[in-house]
Amino acid sequence: MMNLRSAFRARAFALFALTIGGCAVVTDNGLRLGVGVGHSAEYLEKQGAKPATTGAPSELAQQARQWARGNSGDKGVIVVGETGVLRTLNAVERAEFYGAYLKAVQGEGAAESGARQAEFVAKIGGISRIETNKVPGIYSQDLPVAVRASDISQILFATALGSTVTGATGDLVVARNAGDGLLVIEQVLCREAAADYRSCAEQFPKGRFDRTTGAELGSDFEPKHGGTRINTVSYQRVPASVRTATQ
Repeated sequence: MMNLRSAFRARAFALFALTIGGCAVVTDNGLRLGVGVGHSAEYLEKQGAKPATTGAPSELAQQARQWARGNSGDKGVIVVGETGVLRTLNAVERAEFYGAYLKAVQGEGAAESGARQAEFVAKIGGISRIETNKVPGIYSQDLPVAVRASDISQILFATALGSTVTGATGDLVVARNAGDGLLVIEQVLCREAAADYRSCAEQFPKGRFDRTTGAELGSDFEPKHGGTRINTVSYQRVPASVRTATQ
């Protein structure tokens, strides 16, 4: 009995130490404890002083390059959809991820790359997917999206198990892109756990839309013939009668 108590206390102390140290601890059931603000400036400076590793790109760098291939460039885009699984990133991982992303988008020595990377590291806490369409068990359409560190605790994301087994998603959200084409979640439109989620979600058509006109866009980010249209402020569907009257 004493050995079990000692083991439990040691494990609890280790978890507490990680929590107060500002590190994110993710348990097996998806519970996130102690999400901190990331590494200190001194830590990052030391990491930056280390020589870069050689060899094959890391999994994060490869993922960043994939994001770059599907980005929307400098086109103003609004995307409405449901959140997928969240992957939190520490500050070192953010720098690695965004550095590889910018290199793939803009090439070596791109202007302002350092400033953009620093902003990403300071603000972004993780990456996810935003699902815009699906037929359960057959296919789904989604886009990669970044999540601000300050918003992570305010958004419900899909669990890894639920996403894999049933295709479950989280909150209905809206994301906008910056000049680098990277989508960032702006706000939650409907909370998946709310009793009125279904009626709420009916107001907001999922998909990608032009940020100026609200016109629905295709996979090529060009206006979709016969597509719907949203209000670019409220993100709600614009009725067909209103669309016709303003055309």
